[in-house]
Amino acid sequence: MERRNNGHSGFECPACGAAVKPGRKYCPGCGFQPGGAAERKPGSRPVAKGILPIILFLLIGGILYIVFGLSPKPPFPGGREAAMAHGEGALPAEYGALVSRGNRLMDAGAYFEAIDHYTRALAVDSSDPGVIVDLGVCYHNVGDSEEAIRQFGRALVIEPRHAYALFNMGVVYQSLGRIDDTRTYWRRFIELDLDTPLTDSIKAFLRDLERP
Repeated sequence: MERRNNGHSGFECPACGAAVKPGRKYCPGCGFQPGGAAERKPGSRPVAKGILPIILFLLIGGILYIVFGLSPKPPFPGGREAAMAHGEGALPAEYGALVSRGNRLMDAGAYFEAIDHYTRALAVDSSDPGVIVDLGVCYHNVGDSEEAIRQFGRALVIEPRHAYALFNMGVVYQSLGRIDDTRTYWRRFIELDLDTPLTDSIKAFLRDLERP
């Protein structure tokens, strides 16, 4: 799932037709990102690296579509000190710098440190649902599923049709064994009618759930 906002020219979203400002890689209206795969910063990468069991299950017989890891991962080895040694010092004050560094930390697996940066960025500007989704993914990756759900819910208040907020919400609920909630959010994802392999895979997964 794409989201972040750096270094790309503006475009018209092919999914919903909304104008996307320069510097954004995804549509803030529906969450679509040109080129598919898993959004984020330069060198793009999956929301939370890795392909874990549920994605593999969703993509049986289909195309591997890496969106993000679906189970908690350990923080950056060595924690905050190691992250700082990795080139990340004190938190910057400017919104764009906070988000950009949060993206790098998330890519490096330093989820707790990324949470610090995204939280500070959202205190400056809380209007970008993509950054909120990233924050939710970080919380999921450190094992705080309830906070992840809360963050995805925040993103959906801003943009009820945000594709990756809907998808991620279903992922977290599936990891908690709350299959009815998973159905609810993945059906809403399907209703967006995005032309992606992930849509077809989720449809197949939901059909399988309905079998006796």
